[in-house]
Order: sequence, then C-alpha cells, then structure tokens
Amino acid sequence: MLWFCGEEWQFWSHVVMVLVSLSVAYWQSVPSTMRSYADAWCYKAKVVQVASPSVSSVQVPDDVVRCVFELLEARRIAAAAVVCPRWRSMADADAVWQSVWHRDFFEVDAALSRAIGRRSRAPPGTPWKLFYSQYAVTWLEHALVGANLEDSRVHVGIRGALYDVTTFASSHPGSADTLLDFAGSDATQTFEAVGHSTVASGLMSSMLIVSRPKTGSLALVKADIDHAKSRLSKLTLPCPRCPPDAIAPPHRPFYDATTARWHQWWPCCGFASRILVDVPKRTNSSSWSTTFVTSFWAS
Repeated sequence: MLWFCGEEWQFWSHVVMVLVSLSVAYWQSVPSTMRSYADAWCYKAKVVQVASPSVSSVQVPDDVVRCVFELLEARRIAAAAVVCPRWRSMADADAVWQSVWHRDFFEVDAALSRAIGRRSRAPPGTPWKLFYSQYAVTWLEHALVGANLEDSRVHVGIRGALYDVTTFASSHPGSADTLLDFAGSDATQTFEAVGHSTVASGLMSSMLIVSRPKTGSLALVKADIDHAKSRLSKLTLPCPRCPPDAIAPPHRPFYDATTARWHQWWPCCGFASRILVDVPKRTNSSSWSTTFVTSFWAS
C-alpha cells in the first residue's frame, strides 16, 4: 500500500474512481454466457475501501488499467507502480511505455529521423520504460550532432526546443560567427543572458522544428547519463579528420538511446564516432525501476 498526500492523493483517488466506473461498465458489457469465465479472469470489479491518505488496489480488468495508463502523463504511470504488485507489472510493461513514447515523442522522432536518417526505437534488450527516460534526456543533443556547419545545417537548442537557423545565420544581428559558436548545442543559457526582443522571439517561432515535449525522465536515469557525460567530457580526444596541430574546440559526447551507446562528435568538422570506452554507472542497474520516492521523476 502506498501513502500519498496532497495532490498525489487527490489524483490517485480520482484514477481509482475512473477505474471502478470503467470496470463496472466493462462488466455489464460482458455477455452473461461469458461471465463465469470472466470472473476467473478477474473481470468482476472488487473495490477495496479507499480511505485518505492511502490508496488501495482495485481489481479491475488489465486491459482497462492499461488503457487508463496510456492516457496518463509518464510520471503518473511510473508512480502507479507502487500501488500494488499487479499495477507495477502493468506500469512497467513494454506495451504501455511503447505506446506512451509514440504519443509523447511523435514530433521529436520525426525531427530526429530527418537529422540522423532513421526512425527511433528501443534497442533490443532495453525495456521501453528505461528507453523512454533515456530518450527524454538525450534526444536534443542527439538531434544537434553536426548541426553547426554553415554550408550544411545550423540548428540550436533553446529551452528544450529545436530550431533551424540555417538561413538566418548570415543575417544574425550579433554576426554569423557568434551564432555558429553556439550552433549544434543547447544555447539556452547564452540566449537568456544576452536578452532578446519580442521581435526576435517572433522570428524564433518561424524557425521552430519541434517544441519541447511535455515529458520527463526517471531521476536515476538522468543522473547516470549526466554522470557519464561529465566523465567523458574530461577525456582528450583529438579529431581524427583535422590536422594534429589544428586548434579545434573539444569533442562533445552524446548518448544515442536508440543504440544504447555513447558517441562523440567534433564541432570543427561535424565528424562523429562511437566512444570505445566503458562508462561505469553511478547507480545500480535495477534502481531505475525500483525507486518510488516523490522526487524520483525529473522534469
């Protein structure tokens, strides 16, 4: 049994009531000849008393629960795993998270496929719940790889959204070189520090490729990726394409959630390659699916 308070308690009490209503409707729609069999498959709703501040499990059809899960925000689905063992099994199911991933990242996947030339999906052996969080944390950096070449494509990330500034670079008031310095990266901090007019904001809307998805990730997954990126950023890895004596910006590591591997790219020429080093994880490999404290979800 899980103890909630405040907003979480109110939310889950409403979900329980929805599930009860759906299960009753479902039960009434089952033909009488099937009801004896349905009872054996837990189709008959059995409501356990719901008393504040706790939420108890409700025995409702699995397909009803899954349908409700697929309509919820990802963080709500992740939190549902602690209601009871049965809900945890369904809240961790690949089918649920695959559906939610397609719902939340449809536009992002389309934009990323144009950048990398392939559609995204969870790599073999990676649960979709884990893939959802990894993708949420890393998709923007992945989409920005190599997007800093003036004669090719110039993209920037601002406030979690992806912008195509290729045609605008030459007319940028702060010079094209200034814009290119931050192309291929998340320029949010610099963009906000400099300050931009409402006219500039209006121009930005016309260059938007994909807006920031209203998602998030499991906090431990984000912590692992941030930790690994910090370690990899400290490596000295010269660009294999540029002359050894060339003055080039440092490499930029990025995680490809679609292959579950770390890669690197060099802003000097846009070349990318896989990082052939092991990156130890900071947390236990199973922790991402078993941590249910309130702060487990990172926006």
